[in-house]
Amino acid sequence: MEYNVAQLLKEPVGSIRQVEVSEASASLVDIKADRIDGRVRFMRTDLGIWAKGRFQIEVAAECSRCLEGYTQDLTMKIDEQYYPVVNVNTGKWNPEVSLEEGSFTLDINHVLHLGEALRQGIVSTFPLKPLCNDGCRGICSQCGSDLNQMSCNCRKEYYDSRWAILYE
Repeated sequence: MEYNVAQLLKEPVGSIRQVEVSEASASLVDIKADRIDGRVRFMRTDLGIWAKGRFQIEVAAECSRCLEGYTQDLTMKIDEQYYPVVNVNTGKWNPEVSLEEGSFTLDINHVLHLGEALRQGIVSTFPLKPLCNDGCRGICSQCGSDLNQMSCNCRKEYYDSRWAILYE
């Protein structure tokens, strides 16, 4: 997801472009997104381009209980400032932009790469313990059987009766 914003950089501050995003699949470094739909708004600021958008994303995930693969639906937003490293009018390196570590930049061809912002948004909204469904029973800790598929005959030992309800 790359957008050339050279023309927008030549326009006055406050100029806006709206873009519909619809990708069947995308590989965002270490994340495999099966579908990305949304809308992003690019606005010219005095420092560069401000990208603000809302997305519906399907991400390949693994259940933390049964270890089966499934698709996780996420709704996420991005709200990021992109800084040009090259002045669009002169073609010289832009000394007036002080870049902080982790800030987003436009490349030397004035192309805005939305992928890293999306990847960071996915990582921040992804559940810590993803579940394929709320009723997932997981795998048996003794024999390794998938308890969603079958029940096992392993003996459950209760060490503290206060926790016994959790083992049933």
